[in-house]
Amino acid sequence: MALETSDENYLNGLAVKRQIAIYERTLDGRIQLQKALTALNLALSLSRQDSYGDNQDVQVLVHEAEEKVLHLMEQLISLRTKLLEVNSLLAPGAPSRKRKRSATVQAHYDACTAFNSTYTPYRTAVLGKWSRKVQSANSMSGLGNKFTVLNQSISSQLEDLLRDTDRLVARTRVNRTTSAGNVKLDGATHEGRVDDGAVYNSGASLLYDDTDFYQILLKDLVDKNMAATDAGGVTWTVSKPKTKRPNLDVKASKGRKLRYHVQEKIQNFMPPIPSTTWNDEQIDDLFSGLFGQKVMDVVQEEQEV
Repeated sequence: MALETSDENYLNGLAVKRQIAIYERTLDGRIQLQKALTALNLALSLSRQDSYGDNQDVQVLVHEAEEKVLHLMEQLISLRTKLLEVNSLLAPGAPSRKRKRSATVQAHYDACTAFNSTYTPYRTAVLGKWSRKVQSANSMSGLGNKFTVLNQSISSQLEDLLRDTDRLVARTRVNRTTSAGNVKLDGATHEGRVDDGAVYNSGASLLYDDTDFYQILLKDLVDKNMAATDAGGVTWTVSKPKTKRPNLDVKASKGRKLRYHVQEKIQNFMPPIPSTTWNDEQIDDLFSGLFGQKVMDVVQEEQEV
């Protein structure tokens, strides 16, 4: 029994690790798409449309971008179909994995709607299961939030948030790439306000900007990396005193080594020359002159010559 529990925990750990890796790769792809999304929102201004609308090169590039986006949608639909098949959730009437290259945007939208309808019951069950486990663990550890709605499931809370569709769509039309928060379309700028006071453009039906959600993802990523770095640093700091040995020279005891300190080089230094005291030669000259010894020595030298 214990062995089966250990194997089950091991498989669950591998599954969680794999899911985290998939989430990080998906988030990296979302980060790579941010520049393209920002450039697209800037290109929606009326002046840019007038400048580049009739340019053949621009039209070719736009067509290539549309083809790549449709190809990406086909790959995502194929991935979702495969996930439904693996989890035995694919209904007999679900859309096929193999999409036609000539499928329109409306066809892709209909396919996504069908997938959402098929996937919703499974998603609700999984969210409810793990939400209850997390709330139970937080309440036992004392980390629960006092503002959490205990009488309402996570699925009900999400449904309440998604019920106000108009407000959510209006928030995605906020142009956060410019200081004014507006995009010029149809020769004029149409401004309005959502409930939280953010300015949005009611006529910018093509504008999409989820910078607020994108910033939350980035903050979560940065906090996660910082937590991993801090945890590694704390572990290294705790284990460092256990592994490091003191730098002591065991052979320097009992006078077996001469201990000395090297002084710094003395620069621009000149020893003092005493000018108030006489040396031996000056003293001899003084007393020789006083007692006539110097004169007698000179006379003796002349007689010898």
